Amino acid sequence: MALETLAADLDPARFRTLVQSLDGAGVDLAMPRFGCAASAELKEPLTALGMGPAFDPSLDRPFLLAITDQETGTVLFLGQMEDPNPGGK
Repeated sequence: MALETLAADLDPARFRTLVQSLDGAGVDLAMPRFGCAASAELKEPLTALGMGPAFDPSLDRPFLLAITDQETGTVLFLGQMEDPNPGGK
């Protein structure tokens, strides 16, 4: 399914169904207002963990990212990543 189609069809019921179908891990998160910047070379460690295909330049893998409150199901953040380096800059 194209990312645009998924995003356009994403309503609360569909989101709940998608989240319930995922394997998850618990995270305690508090988010004060902040700014940050960092850089790290993660290609080797992530490739060792099985994420090598994500670094193949011939694979376009856009995705949606959601941060939700597990108790209420409230979406706290919903983002979309398509091309982190448009135009090769």
